[in-house]
Amino acid sequence: QHLIMSCGIEDGVLCLHDMRTHDLIFCEQLHGGAINFMAPTLSNYIVTASADKTLKVTDVLKMETLHELQTTDAVFCGEIVDNLAVAGCGDGNILVFDLDTGECLYGYGGSEKGGVRCMKVAEDRKRLVAGGDDGFALALHFG
Repeated sequence: QHLIMSCGIEDGVLCLHDMRTHDLIFCEQLHGGAINFMAPTLSNYIVTASADKTLKVTDVLKMETLHELQTTDAVFCGEIVDNLAVAGCGDGNILVFDLDTGECLYGYGGSEKGGVRCMKVAEDRKRLVAGGDDGFALALHFG
């Protein structure tokens, strides 16, 4: 589909517009806090993550939430790697979720002194670099 995604700054609302007609086709409050991460997947899902300590996987075709995933703290950043969502949390954890099952597969203690604020997946999709409040970078390899 040809969609434009947008979210409010503090209200937790996700809106989708048809980019050809500019019609609003979906607008709903998905989170109880600011949406700090939003990304499409190859499976017609949109992943959003919020200060309310959740990630939500929304099916764009059905316009329904498939999974609500609990995190350890507010989510400040994220990345999508194939069918995985990687979330950087305010307590310094980096959590990896399977988007198909909604299961948290594993977590890393990314920062000892504050939140994980940014992350980026390498072009080869095998490495992730994250940084946060402690001023150090962490590199992870997805073997």
